[in-house]
Amino acid sequence: MKSIFEPRLLQGRARRGREVALLLALGVAALVCACGGTGKEPSSAASPGASAKQADAPPLFLGAPADYVPAAGLRWLVLAKPKQLLADARLRKALARLIPQASLDQYMLSSGVDPARVPQAAVAGFDYSTLYIARVAEEDALIEERFAKRLLTSKARKHPHPDLWRTTGMIGTTPQTLVRIDRHLVGVSVGDPTPARVVEAFARRKLKKSPPALEGAALSTLPKEATDAPLVFLAPGPFDGEWIQGAHGLLAHALAAAITLRPLTGRNAGVGRFTLYLAGDWKAVGPDSTARLMDAWDELSTSSTGALFGLDRLTAKPVVSGGDELLKLEIDADLDRLLSGLHAAVAADVGELMQLDPQPVGPPATPGSPRDSIPE
Repeated sequence: MKSIFEPRLLQGRARRGREVALLLALGVAALVCACGGTGKEPSSAASPGASAKQADAPPLFLGAPADYVPAAGLRWLVLAKPKQLLADARLRKALARLIPQASLDQYMLSSGVDPARVPQAAVAGFDYSTLYIARVAEEDALIEERFAKRLLTSKARKHPHPDLWRTTGMIGTTPQTLVRIDRHLVGVSVGDPTPARVVEAFARRKLKKSPPALEGAALSTLPKEATDAPLVFLAPGPFDGEWIQGAHGLLAHALAAAITLRPLTGRNAGVGRFTLYLAGDWKAVGPDSTARLMDAWDELSTSSTGALFGLDRLTAKPVVSGGDELLKLEIDADLDRLLSGLHAAVAADVGELMQLDPQPVGPPATPGSPRDSIPE
């Protein structure tokens, strides 16, 4: 039986990197993707040259990055606090194995983004696009300027509100759309522009009946602690296909899943506490739910994948707990060892991650995606 961490795509080493990236390296994406910010905290003051109509315009909604991600059509979501994470010297040093400083410097020069100065970020996956969002401050216009310079064709810029701009165009054969909320937030949709238009619609308070991701039917079943961590990967259920066999069949009954990272300090510096949350009706599943989760962990930790990431050499014994609506697995792992394994598995993928010219995505979104609810 496969575990939650080892679907079929993990069986071959050559393909292992992309699935592990779904569970671990996507968090790194939130630190380095094209929607960053600056070190100053967001300001409520208007930027120089703001439209004279500003006094008459309705105020925009100013929330956290997750507040602009739609629940509809969401496949996965990474929330990160890059500034907090990268303030940890041990974690920063370990990440250097995965992302060399030279690559990061080139990325920052091209995008105007310094991940170490971004207080909050989000990366959301949809069928035909990926949405990047980050809190920003006074230099948000610089990010838009550098984004526009990378657009090769079909450039267009709209200014539907005194404090909001939308820039679109093509990079290679891939459409990209940037939405900027003055001195607050920047969002970039790579592929289908619909998620970026949703960011705009949330900002302009036009989506009265469409909940953001964390308030959707699936992710709202997770405890608040699961979304407050400095790095969290979330996946809404219901799960289907091969995933229903995950965690010894527990994913078939899960409403949502989350994996969080909290770097430890003091004597445990260099250790990361990873917590898996599974929300569902576990009372109906039966009293052996926690045992099945522990069996799934044992299977992973003794596998070749577990050895690659150092999961067979934990700094403390795993802790499994459960209730009627939540299962929880907590482990403490050496971050340097884990990231070294991640580098061995996905070194080629990290190079692609740092590129600002993405590959083409699939066809336009199908019915049931977020675009169905966007008001014009």
